[in-house]
Parts: sequence; C-alpha cells; structure tokens
Amino acid sequence: MSNKDENMANIVMYDDVFQAALQDYHHNGGSSERVAKAALKALDVHACNALPRLEAENARLREALAGLYADQMDYIRLNHLSGAENNHWMVIARAALGAA
Repeated sequence: MSNKDENMANIVMYDDVFQAALQDYHHNGGSSERVAKAALKALDVHACNALPRLEAENARLREALAGLYADQMDYIRLNHLSGAENNHWMVIARAALGAA
C-alpha cells in the first residue's frame, strides 16, 4: 500500500483542487474557506473510494483473529491450562470478535 492509501490526512495533499486552492491561498492571499472546502471534498471522495478496501481488510483481520483465538483455545484445552477466560488478551479478542 502506498502512503497515499495509508493516511487520509496525506491523501488530501494529492488532490489537484486542494493543491490549487492552497497555492492560491499562499501566493495570492486566496480564501482559507476555499482551501478548507477543497480539502473536505478531497477527503470525502478518497474516503468513499477507500471504504471497500477497508471493509475487505477488516474481514481479513477478523478471520485471522478468529483463527488465532481458536488455536489458542485448543492449545489451552489440550494442555489442561487454566485462566483462559480471564486472560487479558483473550477477553479483548472475544470482545472484538463479538462486536460484528
């Protein structure tokens, strides 16, 4: 993934309308309102484009967490270990998996 995809704050810097508004603001005393509107529009467009990728990544990470949790629980049961129900990370994992 490029820096452009990873950080929404940086994505706005790649938008041509935002860059033009920013240049006008810095060099010609342009409107800060124009800069703000261009930045918000750029973020909105890029956020909409990023949503399907974020949803897919969320599903992939949830599947990985579920697999790790199941493997850990199997290990605990097979080795007759205790404390899994109260283990800090197991509690967090269960909460994350339960929040669908």
